Amino acid sequence: MDGRSTSEGSGIGDSGGASAALLDRALFQPYLEPGEKILWIGRPRLHWSEIGYRLFVLLAILAFVGLIAWIKATSGPTSGATPEDADQAKVYIGYALIGPLVLLAAMMWRIGREIIAPTKLTYLLSDCRAMALDRRNGKLLKSVSLRNVDQLDQILRSDGSGRIIFDYDLIYSKNSNTPEAVPKLEFVDIEAAATVKALAEKAALKLLAEAEEADA
Repeated sequence: MDGRSTSEGSGIGDSGGASAALLDRALFQPYLEPGEKILWIGRPRLHWSEIGYRLFVLLAILAFVGLIAWIKATSGPTSGATPEDADQAKVYIGYALIGPLVLLAAMMWRIGREIIAPTKLTYLLSDCRAMALDRRNGKLLKSVSLRNVDQLDQILRSDGSGRIIFDYDLIYSKNSNTPEAVPKLEFVDIEAAATVKALAEKAALKLLAEAEEADA
């Protein structure tokens, strides 16, 4: 069942099941410390309803661009129009198409990312760390110690899925004195995000209590 610890279920939603959880666990194994306990393993899920909506908008933009191109191709020159007028009209149409084409490219990139991400990434939460791994090559992409997480945020959808943000880095750009908060690590589009966040909070509090006890 989604969002539970690996002792109770796979933690994997639409993108896999128990066998996928075992495979992902094996991929993470070389990066685990001795005695480190896995609390949850999961993958991003596909939100087909949102992807379908974006595809609909994408097709609408394509139809709009195609309509303009068809009108231009089938309409002859207006009476009294000079060759210079025709060339200028082509320039105006070209500028008019720039916006839809840029939007089209951005939407294609977004849809492609949402489809590719679930086939590429897997996440792991242990009793001391959060990690993201690329399943295609087994490379560990990011690892954040729960001991160093001062802020743990979540963004939830109505179906309970969502993202978890494990703290932020403050990045200063060259042209601004105002820092930008960039997530150190995100679990993106996971099932039962609130449950996974609760597991992370509980583990972080336990680590804090152990550190305070050691200092006492």
